[in-house]
Amino acid sequence: MESYQSRLIYLTNNYVDFFAFMQKKYPVYKNSNIFLRDVQYAIYLFFMNKGIQIKYPEAEKAAYQLMENLLSDSKLKKISSTTWKLNFSVTTDVIKVNN
Repeated sequence: MESYQSRLIYLTNNYVDFFAFMQKKYPVYKNSNIFLRDVQYAIYLFFMNKGIQIKYPEAEKAAYQLMENLLSDSKLKKISSTTWKLNFSVTTDVIKVNN
């Protein structure tokens, strides 16, 4: 994921994984409010955890674009220019299977 565009595509295609990651630090659940700075910081940490360095301005740009992409798919509802409401459930439950 060398380019900004490839990272944005990855985020958009894996938005449930991203929000599950974000849920570790922020209250992210269906109908919760999502704030731009929280998304920006989560994007920054998400990629840092994958060993990919990005800068804060790129994370901010990606946050805005990701929110726009999810708005167009009705995954979010816009509350203000920096706040959205989550319209899907983020599940991080792990099912253990006994061998």
